[in-house]
Amino acid sequence: MLKRKMLEEIFGSFDQLSYVTGDKLTTDCECGQKVNIEKVALGKMEAVGGVCGNCETLHIRRKKSMKNEHFAEVCKEIIHESMKIMDNKKSEYAVPVDCLINFKRRAKLLETNPGEVIVSDLTKHMDVLIQAAKTGNYRWCWEDEKGEGLKQRIADTINYLQLLAGYFEETNESRKEHQDHNSLF
Repeated sequence: MLKRKMLEEIFGSFDQLSYVTGDKLTTDCECGQKVNIEKVALGKMEAVGGVCGNCETLHIRRKKSMKNEHFAEVCKEIIHESMKIMDNKKSEYAVPVDCLINFKRRAKLLETNPGEVIVSDLTKHMDVLIQAAKTGNYRWCWEDEKGEGLKQRIADTINYLQLLAGYFEETNESRKEHQDHNSLF
């Protein structure tokens, strides 16, 4: 805990701290008083904190930041699991000669193209991710008693993007072949 004067020495004028609206919390100061805690910002640094009205002790905690090493671990886990999911679902939804056959069948039924079917499936997961980011209401797990967690949704999103890349690759190859064939005449 820092006194207001110590904070000014570290950050400059105390007036540089701007208070923004947020949940009202309190903490107990060493002097026995309750301190109202608010979200505070100083430049790009965000924190939660407050100053004791009795002894002017500053109570402040910086928001946790994602360290590069931890981010790399999270990415590695998500990619590893998305590959496992893709491998498991290959046998469920596709045949060895065409990994997009499920989307082609559904596209035919819906009178559209496989790319639109893939994007439609992708949109379902994106909607969940958008709501999670917007509300902060999510379960950060692969799966629990309520079903798929956010990690699973992210892995599925990666897989749908890869399937979409496969669709574009296939249609691009078909277009090239068609163009090459037409150039012969």
